[in-house]
Amino acid sequence: MDNVRDHYNRLADYEWGRLVQDPYHGLEFRGTMAALEEHLPGQGRVLDAGGGPGRYALELCRRGYTVVLLDVSEHCVELAREKFGAEPGDVSSRLERAEVGDICDLSRFPGESFDAVLCLGGPLSHIIEASDRERAAQELVRVARPGAPIFISVMGYYAVLRTVLTRASEDFLKPERAELFFTSGDHVYTGGFCDCHFFRPEELQALAEEAGMETIEIRALEGISSNLQEATNALAEHDDGRWERWLQILDHTQHDPAVVAMSEHILYVGRTVHAWRP
Repeated sequence: MDNVRDHYNRLADYEWGRLVQDPYHGLEFRGTMAALEEHLPGQGRVLDAGGGPGRYALELCRRGYTVVLLDVSEHCVELAREKFGAEPGDVSSRLERAEVGDICDLSRFPGESFDAVLCLGGPLSHIIEASDRERAAQELVRVARPGAPIFISVMGYYAVLRTVLTRASEDFLKPERAELFFTSGDHVYTGGFCDCHFFRPEELQALAEEAGMETIEIRALEGISSNLQEATNALAEHDDGRWERWLQILDHTQHDPAVVAMSEHILYVGRTVHAWRP
């Protein structure tokens, strides 16, 4: 995970602002928050695993949840503490703790200790080995109480192919790596983008269900807007109703399997099926 940690240490400030920097990136945040509002219990203790600088953790603390934040990047965790330190006491006190850690090993947390578990923005996508992804998913289930919702978002395989075409071909299409990427969805760090596994929706669902989750829904976050950043942002500038109508279209199509498969970020929502056993 060293190259992943280094990547997010360098980009901690960017990660804090990424989801609110423009309307296009706001689609990921908007869709995720809608799912959280729909499926979270009314109150409780939440683990934000791989939560970066705490954008979602802060929103949940503002809404009355108690949150534990974990991330592999020291700089992201430091930034989260800084952001929470600037909040009113009734919000900052709801961050139980923010600490550095790997989602493959949640052994610091007892089994069945959280009312909900988040793994948002792609932490699972940064685990290259399939066996490690399986262990991470099992850990997310282990620390969740029976019936607790688990939210996982990953980077989509088909969407990244379009990104490759427009602006990353020099990194992803090198002959020595192209076959690995196309057959497995793996991009191995050699100096460009950090290690990343890009998911197909059916692969994400299978991973979650084999770990002990029951599927509630899978939704596209950017949906039809995926990889259309300039056009999406331009449309949002209009105040004649077109942007609101476009958001309605995105909402209407967010569960369509074809749209989910092409989305830049894919959100899985499940719940733990059985009580954890050591």
